[in-house]
Amino acid sequence: MFDTGTASRPPAVAEPMLPRIWRFALWLVHEEAQAEALVYRSCVKARHEGLTMHGGSEQALCEMFAIVCQQWHSHSAPKHRLREATARRSPPPRSTNHPATTPLDQAFEATHALPDRHRVVVLLVLVEGFTCEQAAAILGISVQTLELRLAQARIEVGRFLLRAPEQERSAGISESR
Repeated sequence: MFDTGTASRPPAVAEPMLPRIWRFALWLVHEEAQAEALVYRSCVKARHEGLTMHGGSEQALCEMFAIVCQQWHSHSAPKHRLREATARRSPPPRSTNHPATTPLDQAFEATHALPDRHRVVVLLVLVEGFTCEQAAAILGISVQTLELRLAQARIEVGRFLLRAPEQERSAGISESR
């Protein structure tokens, strides 16, 4: 993906963790080009702050994820705040070749539809495997706030998953008419 720092590539600050960081960035922004830009900005910031990932310590990993979250929040979140205030994020479009969804597809759609403040908590704790304490430190929030957001996210995902079979049934009825 990236090598050492050149004009178009970030410095090798986070090289051992780049795949994991890039995957997280992609979950946040949903587009490869935006994810690469986010990872680049984050690596440059990490290098500027003197963070080194060599050895792959948990502390350095948490610091790198915190930088990614800060960069995402400062560059992308203002646009999302207006969207969240006015409407829920719609799920990603389904492939016409794959109309019936698996439980995994439904869970992905449910996570994608969460408000950003809930989605990032789900990603850090349930996808990336950070403890609640680590995720709270990464996001700069209290553990209680993180646990509340995680609980709210789980409720929303559950509601989404309960609605999914009902929506598929109603779609099947309208298609058969």
